[in-house]
Amino acid sequence: MEIHIRLASIIMVLVILLSIGTIAYKHLENWTWVQSLYFSAVTLTTVGYGDLYPTHDASRLFTVVFVFAGVSFVLFSLTLMADAYFKYGHIRFENRVRTVGNKIQERRRPWKSKGLSWRFRKKI
Repeated sequence: MEIHIRLASIIMVLVILLSIGTIAYKHLENWTWVQSLYFSAVTLTTVGYGDLYPTHDASRLFTVVFVFAGVSFVLFSLTLMADAYFKYGHIRFENRVRTVGNKIQERRRPWKSKGLSWRFRKKI
């Protein structure tokens, strides 16, 4: 249950970061909402296509702070999500394989759990 809370909080902080960047670029650069969201996402993921860029000094200073805070958190959150996947996803996969293996064994040799089959029983 702890992993679900951790992943939910990571996603919530990522949404908050994208929202802050979108609102800031909307007001600082007078871009549309879509352009602001696009630039925030491209900046946080360190893609940097270069089709949009800050033109005012205030938005450039905001971008410096946004990149240092946002990119470090995005990389940290990706690390936590990958760690959770490899820890808990692996366990789920092993449990599924074990369950399927048990079902196959039960269907293959049903007489194992009930004793000998009718062919091998002695007549009294």
